[in-house]
Amino acid sequence: VDANGYDSGTGTHVGVTVFLMKGEHDESLQWPFSSKITIQLLNWREDKGHVGTIINHYNTSIANRTRVVDGETAPESRIVGKFIAHSSLPYNADNNTEYLHNDTLCFRVSKVMIHTGPVIPSWYVTPGTESFYLLPPCTLSMHNFSEHKRAGDHWWSKPFYTGLDGYKLQIRVDANGDGSGEDTHVSMYVYLMKSENDDVLTWPFKC
Repeated sequence: VDANGYDSGTGTHVGVTVFLMKGEHDESLQWPFSSKITIQLLNWREDKGHVGTIINHYNTSIANRTRVVDGETAPESRIVGKFIAHSSLPYNADNNTEYLHNDTLCFRVSKVMIHTGPVIPSWYVTPGTESFYLLPPCTLSMHNFSEHKRAGDHWWSKPFYTGLDGYKLQIRVDANGDGSGEDTHVSMYVYLMKSENDDVLTWPFKC
């Protein structure tokens, strides 16, 4: 993150850059890789009004998408020099947004779509045809908690994966608790789901 922006955004914006780094799994991965990475700057006031951008690694040079051999990072990177204007960071009462709180910015990588190999898949250029996406360590927000608690019903998260070609999971939250925790605690369950990756995964599943 460039707090003072980059290139044409210098002095007026916050800039964001994504670097490919050397990793311990590189020998077993396929190269070059392509990706679409969604990055959000979170609104401290409420769980909406976040500022986001999608950074693509499919229309860049091979040097930006090939395994790192020299040094720790690739020689090139993907840069968004004007991610958000400095003037948009403080509290805005009209929009109920505040991106800079206690001198802190909070970023979230909300979606990563990965493809390996030299051929660019159609879902990079055709919206709605994504064959697979990976959620990294992610934030799952439960809205209307009081209503769920009063109704005594279940809240289900969006499904997510343990990794690339990984197991598919979903979280259930009982706002009013379950079993011995009813009326006194919040209960949570993790469900294993059927997925398109099951044929190539190791069973039984442990986590």
